[in-house]
Amino acid sequence: MLLVKRALVTLLGGRGQTRVALVRRVSLPARPQEPGPEDCCQNGCAVCVWDLYWAALAESGAEVADGDGGAESAAQPVSVGLTAFEELEKELAAKEEERLKKQTGSTPTGAG
Repeated sequence: MLLVKRALVTLLGGRGQTRVALVRRVSLPARPQEPGPEDCCQNGCAVCVWDLYWAALAESGAEVADGDGGAESAAQPVSVGLTAFEELEKELAAKEEERLKKQTGSTPTGAG
């Protein structure tokens, strides 16, 4: 009963308090709150609120605490920035392979 009361008090409490979730009678840290658009100035600060959020998320073990094997994060769409970066990497790798092919007159080792 004490854990349930503690979980309710901390979940309903204000900022700066430890947030706790009760899962199968085990007290686990709750998922950190994602920063809103008003929290980040987009100036590339040395310590950004997003860096703090990701550190808190990793520290809390929120992916494991969900108990769903990360299914929620897998269902989220991939960032357009990441997709563009991957496409650029593929293009650069193809150009490098073509350059090596012209230089040696054959395909690089491992290319089939």
